[in-house]
Amino acid sequence: MYGKIKVFIFEHSFIKTESMKRIVSGIAVLTLLVSMLLLENGIVETSYADPETILRVDSEYIDYTNFLLQVKSYQTETWQGDGVTYFELPINGPPTEGILYDSHRGVIWSTLCNETRDVNGNIETEIGFIVMFNVTDNSILVFELPFDVGEGFYGPIPWTIDLDNNGEIWLSIITYFSIPEQLPENIPCLAKLNPENNTLTVFWIPKEYGWMCDVKFYEGFTWCHSEYYLLRLNASIITGFWRISDTSSEGFMFPDGGYIWITRTEEGEVRRFNVMMENFDVNLTGFSEPFGIHTDTKYVYIAEYNASAIAIINKLTLAVSRIPIESKPSYVCRSNRGNIWWLSSYSLGVISELTCYTYEINCRGSTPIIESPNNKLWFGAVKIYYYLGPPYIVYKPYLCVIEDIDVVESILLQGPFYWNEIEYWILQIGNHRPIRLVSNG
Repeated sequence: MYGKIKVFIFEHSFIKTESMKRIVSGIAVLTLLVSMLLLENGIVETSYADPETILRVDSEYIDYTNFLLQVKSYQTETWQGDGVTYFELPINGPPTEGILYDSHRGVIWSTLCNETRDVNGNIETEIGFIVMFNVTDNSILVFELPFDVGEGFYGPIPWTIDLDNNGEIWLSIITYFSIPEQLPENIPCLAKLNPENNTLTVFWIPKEYGWMCDVKFYEGFTWCHSEYYLLRLNASIITGFWRISDTSSEGFMFPDGGYIWITRTEEGEVRRFNVMMENFDVNLTGFSEPFGIHTDTKYVYIAEYNASAIAIINKLTLAVSRIPIESKPSYVCRSNRGNIWWLSSYSLGVISELTCYTYEINCRGSTPIIESPNNKLWFGAVKIYYYLGPPYIVYKPYLCVIEDIDVVESILLQGPFYWNEIEYWILQIGNHRPIRLVSNG
């Protein structure tokens, strides 16, 4: 984990092209809805982790280094296909996972990695960028991270991002282009950008916690999901830390309703952290490479990559059910209209109350799906070009947007599929009480 970004993560974005098709038959819709509705039949081993509250008596202050960033402005090129609008970004490098909507500024923030290669195709340098995309005029600002962070760390690779109450952008750093052979006691694996003065603050975290996989701002604190721990920070102070596992694992987290839900991809598990009680109180195992995660008031949605399914956890009963899909999903999002969107390599799918649909996208999906006002759904993607000679590999990253579907329009397009028919069929299967996923739109 302390070298280059592990190939495992990029497999979620760079798998081979799969056959694309639209699923409009009533049978296919019914199959998906039955899987979604019969949550009581979920079969997953459920175990409860022993409460483990390991808080320092004295808060631990973190060392940090400030950098003034160079900022450049660009205008994006735009093209469309199959309902998706693509905005080309002026970076050459593999994508990273960071994306968020900033309602205060009306912009999309995203993280990228730029790389250069020598005449033999070997990577010479690799460095991270933060992009601010203006959704009004399609202009972008590119913040270049410092190449030399200090103590032998060169080329930070930002992974995920989140926004705090002060309008500053927090970044998890998953690795560096080059790291010292012998790691120091503290490693620069977390950062914060102040967009008002272009200042980046890099935090040096004790190496025992491992590299950062995800960062979220919740209930006035910055929460970090590292390889081994869940950390809670107040500004530059670690106010709490809880060991998740002795095994290194990547994944995402989603704060919701007094809990923080965490996916552990390599370990095949989903954990729940109780914010008030300050302990992990649920550990669900038996998942096959759980990755992206989203929640609503009743359910937790997991993109289960290796199972080619969206796993759905009932928050009340902790029962798990799965919606099989035609691709291997990396990310999932429950939209404000109540639709379930998923993203995999070369395909974007949506499951609504009455229909499901798969879009073919012209590049490889690479970030979680987020929602902005007016029912717009955003995600990152990349095209990769291979050459026999220099430069050998060229990456073209994009920000992509699609409008969330309207159930009424979907019916007009594909025809109705009546709920009473679905309910009757479900009741005949096992006398289970059907659960409707009701749209908010």
